[in-house]
Amino acid sequence: MAFPASQQTLDSGLAEASQIANNMKASVQRLRDQSAVGATSRSSYLSLLAQLGAAVNRWAAIAAISGMGAYAQNQYGSGTLNIGAEFTAMRNAAISLRDWIFTNFPKDAGSGAVLVTTVDTNGVQTALEFTSQQVSGFRTQADAFVATIS
Repeated sequence: MAFPASQQTLDSGLAEASQIANNMKASVQRLRDQSAVGATSRSSYLSLLAQLGAAVNRWAAIAAISGMGAYAQNQYGSGTLNIGAEFTAMRNAAISLRDWIFTNFPKDAGSGAVLVTTVDTNGVQTALEFTSQQVSGFRTQADAFVATIS
């Protein structure tokens, strides 16, 4: 039998899930704060959309590791913390934020192509931005997500 180097352990899975959560919280908080004070590039929301999608998928894979829920609960050692419920709330908030970005991002009605730049007759591209007011709903979703991670 070969050494199972490609098999994720409970310890490394929990560490990865926590690292992803901390990184996502920082990324979401940063864009949320930038959007509160002024215009933000549309491409930054597409980048966050991709990050959220990847995080949600990794969290699902980690949660599927046999025994992960019990292991995580034991590692945090708190009788008042339901780690499974908190994990689910975090993941659901990430999905809601991801879906809000996708649903509210301007797209071409015919092709569904996202609208991130304009091009003039000289071929000069100008990145499009969202005003702070246009992404007030994003901030609501971002705040809900950030609140699920301590």
